[in-house]
Amino acid sequence: MPGEGFIFDMISRLKSNNSYLNKPSYFDHKALYTEAAFKTGVPDPKKATPEQLEAIRERFRNRRKQNKIKAVISVVIALVSTICILLFAMFRIRQAFVN
Repeated sequence: MPGEGFIFDMISRLKSNNSYLNKPSYFDHKALYTEAAFKTGVPDPKKATPEQLEAIRERFRNRRKQNKIKAVISVVIALVSTICILLFAMFRIRQAFVN
């Protein structure tokens, strides 16, 4: 039957467009995240006392320090593993030429 492909394409596009309408929007997600932030005890920066702001800054400093340490450790592990693989490959190539 002629035109069958066009109709199938039209139906698939309609389904695709309807699936976009059923997804939650950015603003729905933003509201969920802000509600979760307030439940964890993070005060509003405009209404927070200087002590609370300093505690927040200290928490961010600690997180930044931990992330930096994790990044350095992962780079060191990657370098060591790369060097081990290269040395193993060079050893195997050298053995192949000797035999």
